[in-house]
Amino acid sequence: MKPRQALLVLLLIGLSPLLHAQAKTRAEAPKGTALAGSISLWNSKPSDRDFDLAIIGGPVAGKGWVKSEGAKALLEKGDRLSLYALEAGEIGTATLTSGGALDSEKPPDGGESWGLGFKARLTIPEARKAPYEKAHKLRQTDFDNYVDLPVLAAWTRDGSKPQWVSGELLVGQRAKESTYWEAAADWLRTKGVPQKDIDGMQIKQVVRADINRDGRHEIFISLGCAATWGYRQEDLKASGYDDETASRVFYSYLLIRRLRPGSEQVETLILDDEPWRSLYVCGFCDLDRDGTAEVIVSGSGIDWSGSMLYHWDGKRFQAVEGWGGGC
Repeated sequence: MKPRQALLVLLLIGLSPLLHAQAKTRAEAPKGTALAGSISLWNSKPSDRDFDLAIIGGPVAGKGWVKSEGAKALLEKGDRLSLYALEAGEIGTATLTSGGALDSEKPPDGGESWGLGFKARLTIPEARKAPYEKAHKLRQTDFDNYVDLPVLAAWTRDGSKPQWVSGELLVGQRAKESTYWEAAADWLRTKGVPQKDIDGMQIKQVVRADINRDGRHEIFISLGCAATWGYRQEDLKASGYDDETASRVFYSYLLIRRLRPGSEQVETLILDDEPWRSLYVCGFCDLDRDGTAEVIVSGSGIDWSGSMLYHWDGKRFQAVEGWGGGC
């Protein structure tokens, strides 16, 4: 055997345990495992180029719920994910064209980031192009026709079809005469928010969906005060507010309004109440197949942007922090 051939054999022998371990990780990933991800098309449409796909997280049998970077061993180049947009439903597929990269392992670029990312090629069948175009147009703004359409992706280990739940984006809900504005204002009063600060409230998003498929819709409301965090915080400090008072004056919430199970009584649940960020619903998918769809959201705030999901544990919604970054 020539020296070069002998060296190659030794390398292969040395690598074989590692390759076997990787193959075993793939083979033993249990059924019922599912992951959610997100793609922001910004002003683009699916084309012959690759897009960035960021994994948010999901349930892994035997491990519970994993965050973005904990899912690296489950996905590889060539895997296919189902694509979904809130206003369009399932719209096509994403095929991973790269291996996964961890943001936490990349050189710092003026800030901190975390998450598992891939490159992906998007495919929208002809039959789904019309619903997609409608959703794209609905998100179009007056600012240079700018469009930010959140597109979600879901993957199941057993190859079964992800259980997406359709939702409806309710538009034109910023007016103060809106039913949702009044309901939110009433709820803020119970929290001790001063009326002058309620008057400046903005309804940022309202989404309707039946996430537990009981025939009764849940209403998701993203709201907050009009002032930005940095500006308002300085005002509060200058005015001598303590933390308790400041929490009532500056606010941001993602709420669920629904009928209590087995009742006609309306209740309001808080998904998020961090005053420094605003979260928006991107869609719903029953990843763990427990009958209640997970709520997938994205948002931004002071030195932060990212995506996350909420899953129902039988008593309350629990957050799974996905990908994100900030200064």
